[in-house]
Amino acid sequence: VLQRKANSLKLSLFSFIVRQHEQTLNWLGALPFVDAKRIAFYGLSYSPFGLGDNLLCPPFDREVGGACLLPSQVKIDMDALAMLTSRVKTYSAVCVPALAQIFASAEEHGMQILLGIWINKNNTENAAELNRMMPFIAKYHHLISHIIVGNEPLFIIQVPVPALVEAIHEVR
Repeated sequence: VLQRKANSLKLSLFSFIVRQHEQTLNWLGALPFVDAKRIAFYGLSYSPFGLGDNLLCPPFDREVGGACLLPSQVKIDMDALAMLTSRVKTYSAVCVPALAQIFASAEEHGMQILLGIWINKNNTENAAELNRMMPFIAKYHHLISHIIVGNEPLFIIQVPVPALVEAIHEVR
């Protein structure tokens, strides 16, 4: 419900999460034993997927109805993130226009990217993910502080370790 209402205001659910983080920082800063000037998030995860009318890409996860946000919405989210952190972790390159905006905004704000590459048990999808990612790595290598290959599928035992190691070698 909150996501649908946010879409009508040209916001994403992430817009609300940013405000929650601001309140957390305010609360921490008010504690007598905390130096408010030294509070910061090392980085925040960001995924440009949402629900609603702003659909640009095919659904990322048809079971939950997720879809890519428009680059204009990603810019709004990234502008808000830039006020909280200098690093953003992504998860996938399935939303190419959205990922392009993440990088453009990161460059605009002097942010670093922890670039996530989604790997699953489907080798065809993995090859497509790597092919989508490589142009971003080539163009924006100066913004990428880390490349994270398939950490979530390993934890949920979706991908065997040897397959993940092979994907990591391919990215290198």
